[in-house]
Amino acid sequence: MATKKSSTKKLRPKARTSRKGSQLPQSDPEQKPFTPESLDKTVIAIPLLNILKDEETRLKRNPRLRPEIHPVIIDLNLEFPGGREGAREWVIETTAKLVKVRNTAKQGINLTKSAYSEQYLFARLEARLIRALVKLDRDQKVAFADDTGVGPRAVYHIWPDFKIKPFLNRSLSTVKADAAHVSFSAFGDDVVWAVLDSGIEGDHPHFKLHNNLKLRAPLKHE
Repeated sequence: MATKKSSTKKLRPKARTSRKGSQLPQSDPEQKPFTPESLDKTVIAIPLLNILKDEETRLKRNPRLRPEIHPVIIDLNLEFPGGREGAREWVIETTAKLVKVRNTAKQGINLTKSAYSEQYLFARLEARLIRALVKLDRDQKVAFADDTGVGPRAVYHIWPDFKIKPFLNRSLSTVKADAAHVSFSAFGDDVVWAVLDSGIEGDHPHFKLHNNLKLRAPLKHE
């Protein structure tokens, strides 16, 4: 009795189709090394990517507008050869070269602010410099032990450096201050908050800016 041989075809991922019918690139996960094209876009975090796209739309509508300089936070990749320090050095040097070549003023890494963090670099960059940095990081080849020629990026993510705003409507309920308002009519007048810590850095920029380590009489440090 003849039996049919079951044929197993190697399934390859299909390209996704957008609403407009255009083909979006998609890598084959069975190819070695697996380097999905779609992951390139995730280096620029979605909130920042949306900001850059909105700006691009505005510039197309009004070419007379000047490109914005965006405050960003560059999250370093711990798996980069040389570790976090290697990634930090590469990003600082590459950004400095981009700023110099493109002759852009008031842009670059804020080394003073970045000195307070080992994981993050704080910068002010135009969209074209952000994209150029990501492209150079993507194109560089760092050899692995198996000589694939593909290595990890120096930049893990680039985030927008949003201004910090107080959310008093949230914090009131979190610390049960709303209960104190209702029960005791206590609204914090003449109340002094103190932080007890053995490692306060007196010359930190925050304390220099707000001068809030200098207490007025009758308060004093104990």
